[in-house]
Amino acid sequence: MNSIKCASLNVCGLKRRVEFPDFYELVNKYDLFFVVETKLDANDVISLPNFKFINKPRKQPFIRKSGGLGIFIRDLLLPHCEILDCDSDFILWLKLSKLYCNTDQDVIFGVTYIPPLQSRFYTLDEFEAYENEIITKCSQYDKIFLCGDWNAQTSNLLDYSESDDFLNNHFQIDGDNAVFLNQEERMRSLGIPLTRLSADNKINNHGRSLIDTCKNNLIILNGRLGFDSAKMTFRNISTIDYVIISLDAFKHIEALNINTTDRLFSDGDALLEYNVKCRSSISTAVYSQCAKNSTAGKPIPKASLADEFSMNI
Repeated sequence: MNSIKCASLNVCGLKRRVEFPDFYELVNKYDLFFVVETKLDANDVISLPNFKFINKPRKQPFIRKSGGLGIFIRDLLLPHCEILDCDSDFILWLKLSKLYCNTDQDVIFGVTYIPPLQSRFYTLDEFEAYENEIITKCSQYDKIFLCGDWNAQTSNLLDYSESDDFLNNHFQIDGDNAVFLNQEERMRSLGIPLTRLSADNKINNHGRSLIDTCKNNLIILNGRLGFDSAKMTFRNISTIDYVIISLDAFKHIEALNINTTDRLFSDGDALLEYNVKCRSSISTAVYSQCAKNSTAGKPIPKASLADEFSMNI
């Protein structure tokens, strides 16, 4: 595999979606398919051929099922994946082995759903736990890919920090600290466009919070890879769904596409699809056998299967 095909979607209730063959045809186009607002509980079982589903239901008590995160992982990737512990209801982490990707570090994927401010499931404690998760992972890993629904409108606010010579001199910030705080210069050196387009010209409080989150050496991918990636993501009235990546992950990204979905798949959110470039180190023989067994509906060879892999968070 020269690239990992990824997509994310707010499904607004997953159980009713998987009943349709068209939904499986959609998921089967990708290697990792991230879903938010799954509206599942810990007892719900979701099954699609050739995929394992990771379910992270909402921890907070609820009367009616709501929220929830999930990942469909193609069987071929499963032995190389690990679900990371997380203290926040708002994010689910997946680590893909550097040996599989043939990269110098493991690749980290995160799927996010931030409830609207007026929701009773949005609390400052939960949001702080989410922010701490982002800060921690950004300090531990260089290659991070986030996707999901932040309910955040950011228009074209700057999502990176700029150098301030006065503050640097006043607080005697220099060396690596100065470089870290100057995302603008790092972006120039990595060939990352500074300009970010957006068809949505509105800004809300979640949007300002998301911009602050990006100051941890993250950038919004929407609007940076051509005009099509700047399209609105919710009913053509707002942009609230994003793909957000670390600066060092930019060289691994291919085009971001924002596709309007049928009501069969979502209640109005667009499908965000992107490819992560890698050069798999898995042997041709193992890959061929896995692919053959997967196509035939047979189990993956025992030597390739991580039996201890948790299917329910």
